[in-house]
Amino acid sequence: MKYTSTLFIVVCLMLVGSVCAAPLKDDAVHRRPVALEYSAATSQLLILNQRSASMSIFDTQRQMILREDQLGGRPTDMEWIDGTALVAVSNDETHVVSLYRVSTQQLLHVHDIPSCRYPIQLKYDARTSLLYVAGLWSRQLAVLRINKTEPQQSKLIQLVDLSFAPRKMVVDRAGDRMIIGDAYGGTLGIADISNAAHGRLTMLGQRTFPGHNVRGLELSASGEMLLIAHQMLNELAHTVRNDVHWGLLMSNDLRWLRLENVIKGGEEMYTGAHMHPLGEA
Repeated sequence: MKYTSTLFIVVCLMLVGSVCAAPLKDDAVHRRPVALEYSAATSQLLILNQRSASMSIFDTQRQMILREDQLGGRPTDMEWIDGTALVAVSNDETHVVSLYRVSTQQLLHVHDIPSCRYPIQLKYDARTSLLYVAGLWSRQLAVLRINKTEPQQSKLIQLVDLSFAPRKMVVDRAGDRMIIGDAYGGTLGIADISNAAHGRLTMLGQRTFPGHNVRGLELSASGEMLLIAHQMLNELAHTVRNDVHWGLLMSNDLRWLRLENVIKGGEEMYTGAHMHPLGEA
């Protein structure tokens, strides 16, 4: 009888412990972080997790995860709306861009904005309060107007069809041109965004370069150079064990092009350009 009573007490303590531990949310889950945003006001790092469809809030001062909020769907990217407590999250399962208000206590869903289908990347322009959305499989570029004071009034103002699958985007220092990188091929789209706030974004043309799988697109500190992180196939290599093993078939590269020459196009596109090999793929 004494043994039975002791066993009963132990089981009860185990059950109480498991119930108390549940709110910690420390389950082993493949989260796969895909985007980071930092809030200087709260010293918090927002971590967007694609596989678990959640957002983790990390306190950079205390070096600990404060909480993890469920978003649903399949989030793909995140952009902080400058001057606000709002963060935009794209979702390629629901095909919307969601606005959330971030505070030290909670993540509050504010509004869903219809967008291009399969949104993969976001780019916010604080000068015009426009959020550009790249639609991977839909081959579209969406332009959203973000209303900072009344986020529920934020809306889609233009959809632009493209001839390639877009991913990375970068805006020049003047705010007049946008470069759009091809997710799979070696295409760079040139867009005039000077009238995008009025729903009149226009494509000026395309440039091609020997590369594919663009996963990085940025401007140099001076704004004069366009940096492209991409892969490149060696047309002289063969898909045999030796060439694959020694990294002769494909390479990872960082290409530097003069932005002015990219916009102009023509034979001068590679003038002043150079490359940094990043290693074999």
